[in-house]
Amino acid sequence: LYYLGYASLKQNQPDNAATHFKKLTTVHPQHELAADATLQQGKILVDKQQFPQAVVPLQKFLQAHATHAKADQAAFQLGISHARQEDWAKAAPTFQKVYQNHPQSNLRDRALYEWAWCEKGLERNTQAAAHYTTFLKQFPQSPLVQDVAFELSELEFQEGKYDQSILRLAVILPKIQKPDLKERVLYRLGWNYYNKENLVEAAKN
Repeated sequence: LYYLGYASLKQNQPDNAATHFKKLTTVHPQHELAADATLQQGKILVDKQQFPQAVVPLQKFLQAHATHAKADQAAFQLGISHARQEDWAKAAPTFQKVYQNHPQSNLRDRALYEWAWCEKGLERNTQAAAHYTTFLKQFPQSPLVQDVAFELSELEFQEGKYDQSILRLAVILPKIQKPDLKERVLYRLGWNYYNKENLVEAAKN
């Protein structure tokens, strides 16, 4: 059943995969692969954006297998399930656990990024800015680094720290490949200069 589930995933048949994984956990709950089958059910539901339903198997996994090798994956997916429902209060500590309790996880940068978003959702921008700053120091090679720098510059703009925001944006601008991000950077640069009453520079952006 487990391998039928994975075969279905490879064939892009998530519903069939979920059926196989659920059957395994129901018929053979003590099987050595039942834990991972539970995790896969949750991940499939997250991929389908069925976030309230995804919470159930993911919480079940973590409650029964807190020290499992894939506990970081389960916690991250649970955090996503809460965050995409804008339940920031539940999502934030979940991402915090991934970042702090799983030092070898390759999800730590994404967890810290999502944690910062949760803090913004909770209107705790000071904490969000601290997470972004930590991210830039710890994960300079992460594919999210430009997004993080931009979002930190947004918080600086909101606080009236226009010079800091301008400097941060000027550093990342030449490196940006994504057109939508480049457009947002130029827009924010323009408003930074405008608020500094530097209309000549503002007009360039």
